[in-house]
Amino acid sequence: MLKFRDRVEVLILSADGKQILLSKWEKGDSFQYVFPGGGVEEGETLDQAATKECLEEVGVRIKSPVVCVHVGPVRPIRGEALMDQ
Repeated sequence: MLKFRDRVEVLILSADGKQILLSKWEKGDSFQYVFPGGGVEEGETLDQAATKECLEEVGVRIKSPVVCVHVGPVRPIRGEALMDQ
């Protein structure tokens, strides 16, 4: 059985709105640029998770409140499903 948890991804804009901050995600010899983000821990709010992930991934402390742009279903990535522990 698959086990899912909520996750956050954060769009960080410069003050003038002309630049965004991305995180480099590497796997093997390939890489891609993604929005900073990660899983929401049990008991953690979306604001807290967004703040934590931005600090961990790109070293930026964002200000609350975080504006939620989208909430939707999450589906596993083929071959990378989380299994019950």
